[in-house]
Amino acid sequence: MMYGSRFFGPGGCFGGGFYGGWHFMMFGVVALVLIVIAVIVWTKKKHSVSTDSVSLNILKENFAKGLISEEEYLSRKNVLTRK
Repeated sequence: MMYGSRFFGPGGCFGGGFYGGWHFMMFGVVALVLIVIAVIVWTKKKHSVSTDSVSLNILKENFAKGLISEEEYLSRKNVLTRK
């Protein structure tokens, strides 16, 4: 008997054995953790880009107003754009 109690019954594929409900719960936990990590990475990346662009804009404005020299501008720009 190929589809006896072992296939659908206790311990079988569809009966709550190895493929019971816990693997669905673990899949959900792993998916949730991956989503949280993706959101954290995305927000940090977005925040650092916006901070860098604000700093560069201020630096460009100071250079355009003549408050800093070209050498100082290039030096500070190098520091800000380094990763």
